[in-house]
Amino acid sequence: MRRRSWLVVSAAALVQGLGGAQEPAGSSSPVAGAVFSSTAPSSDTLGTPLPATNLEEKPSWLLRAEKNMADGVAAETAGDLRSAHRKYAKALKLIAEGADDVTLLSLRPQISELMGLAGQGAGPEIPIAAIPPPAVNDPVRVLDLSASLPRTSTHSYSFRINAEDPLVKRYVELYTGPLRGRTQEAFDRMSRYLEMVNRTIEEEQMPKELAYLPVVESEYQPFAVSPAGAVGLWQFMSSTAKFAGLKINYWIDERRDPDKSTRAAMKTLKSLYDWFDDWSLALAAYNRGLYGIQRDLEFTRSTNFSLLSSRQGVPVETEHYVPKLMALVLIGENPAAHGFRAPSSGRSPKPDTVILEKPLDLKVAAACARTTEAVIRELNPSLRLWVTPNNEPNFALKVPPGSKTLFLEELAKVKDWTPSPGFVRYTVQKGDILGRIAKRYRTTSEAIQRENKIANPNRLRPGDKLVIRPGRGFKGE
Repeated sequence: MRRRSWLVVSAAALVQGLGGAQEPAGSSSPVAGAVFSSTAPSSDTLGTPLPATNLEEKPSWLLRAEKNMADGVAAETAGDLRSAHRKYAKALKLIAEGADDVTLLSLRPQISELMGLAGQGAGPEIPIAAIPPPAVNDPVRVLDLSASLPRTSTHSYSFRINAEDPLVKRYVELYTGPLRGRTQEAFDRMSRYLEMVNRTIEEEQMPKELAYLPVVESEYQPFAVSPAGAVGLWQFMSSTAKFAGLKINYWIDERRDPDKSTRAAMKTLKSLYDWFDDWSLALAAYNRGLYGIQRDLEFTRSTNFSLLSSRQGVPVETEHYVPKLMALVLIGENPAAHGFRAPSSGRSPKPDTVILEKPLDLKVAAACARTTEAVIRELNPSLRLWVTPNNEPNFALKVPPGSKTLFLEELAKVKDWTPSPGFVRYTVQKGDILGRIAKRYRTTSEAIQRENKIANPNRLRPGDKLVIRPGRGFKGE
């Protein structure tokens, strides 16, 4: 009969300890008895006295951790590996987030001993065949406890790519299977930026495999916004972006500028690598945050990402983040073998740049360049409004390649750089739809949505107030 996995042994011991059970007679296992006794140790491993911690009245987080561990044991015993691993991860997360400093320090030796089983082969690995492929929005947790596995790829990488890792293999299957269409679309978008990204990577002396990271982050969409508020190709949060030197204000958001955000991402990743001296940890920290990974390493007493992951010391999203990148790098090494069109890194014509001395309406800019406002916005993704910034007298506006001379000639004829018929305040009437309102005022539904920050146009209600900027063809009410 197969020995139970280390997670079952660990969970059973933890449940016994949390419940205050005594060590069974004759047990020789170091964790078979009370891992968490009702009386906390009086000192840590360094011999520094610690205040006694009273666990008689259990806090709510400890009770929830108990229940999740017990549920995990039951689920794994029943063969439901997906549920089991979720429960274990939830329990460990509750312990990590719930304990105060004194309690955490008091329990650290026991926790470390418990988690140390991962590196000692306390039980066989869960067979990967028994675990279903990760769902698109809810990937399963797959453990690889091997310190080092042979790499089947013959490519020479800037950092270690473990092609035999089970989770990497699962993501290769996912990207080449259910997500094939989205992956190809991301590769196609990647072609537009790849020359710039590769050049920046080379200038910053960074691993070339990082060119695939925006596929994980945003699928190479500069206007992508995550539910948490991360923006752009590299999905910067505002605080991290500002720290990296990107400008975010009422007028512009440089997280959406592919050139500037790529440079900022390289500097951020370089700083993380300099701190951890390990690319897997640096990448995990890019996703989780530097201090988050530091806490995870210290809590689990891990020294590398593989050990940290095997001890379930990071959130599932972060655990899967590095394998996703590795899978995409493996696919990108030989895209044709996986049925993909390769991203092209060929040079495309660079847009022209003009320096503006004052704010310019993007509609006027489009007319001067004989193009559309949509093209101007696409060339200048950092612009948030209908106009170039008011507080940057030397703003560099990008216009289509070869159009600079024409643009300047036409702009010289323009007297009012920011013309407007004024704004109209409109009250939504019964039966109104956004498209009909837009047509009435010679503008677009998208413009009204943008000006009024309307997320869902189908939720307009009679009585709602809209501020509308009529188009040039509007002759008044």
